[in-house]
Amino acid sequence: MALLEINEVTKSFGGFNALYRVSFAVEERRIHAVIGPNGAGKTTLFNCVTGMLDNEGGTIKFEGHVLNGMKPHKRTELGIGRTFQNIRLFGSMTVLENVMLGRHCRTNAGILKSFLRPPFCELAEERATREAALELLEFMELAEKLHLRASALPYGQQRRLEIARALATKPKLLLLDEPAAGMNQNEIIDLDRHIKEVCDRGITVVLIEHHMSLVMEISDIVTVLNFGEKIAEGKPSEIRENRQVIEAYLGEEE
Repeated sequence: MALLEINEVTKSFGGFNALYRVSFAVEERRIHAVIGPNGAGKTTLFNCVTGMLDNEGGTIKFEGHVLNGMKPHKRTELGIGRTFQNIRLFGSMTVLENVMLGRHCRTNAGILKSFLRPPFCELAEERATREAALELLEFMELAEKLHLRASALPYGQQRRLEIARALATKPKLLLLDEPAAGMNQNEIIDLDRHIKEVCDRGITVVLIEHHMSLVMEISDIVTVLNFGEKIAEGKPSEIRENRQVIEAYLGEEE
């Protein structure tokens, strides 16, 4: 059974169809890319999956659960995590605190109780949250930066921190919205490795990305959107040779 099922999903804004009857399935433990020109509907699709927008037609299912109408935090609790095209870290908080904040959706104490606890009295659950956050920072090669403010990190490391915070929610499905945006080539190579390692942990990844070298290198399946509609889907080698995709997005190779 597919982990995520998008069935005939439609979303419009003022009569403009940002998505029109889009359908595809995401299999477990795969890296599934969604590509297309600017304005193709990619981020709108992510927003519908995570509940930031309500789709007007069709259904979205996650592990068989119909997500239509479900609040975003409930979708997070089911196991859907995401990053954003524009970095949304808490810049005045430390690197460690940012990741711990992501973990609080999996705790019983909650953020408020952690802030109200007596000084020097760390709850057992908070200790476990800290240890889990430290492990994720180690995984994303940010452990040496844990006490720095998030805003003090170089851009590429801020991108990795946002992934670590999303992983702190313990997702089964991780949605990455242009994770390589603004990165240099060395940072993209590191990102390539980290995304593969996330998938090796058993987490399914769906990414929106414009860096075609990254998409073609790491993706198992690629879905292509154009003007809100799906125009193609297949393995990277198939997408690279698809005439409709070349004309709409990839362009001819020199």
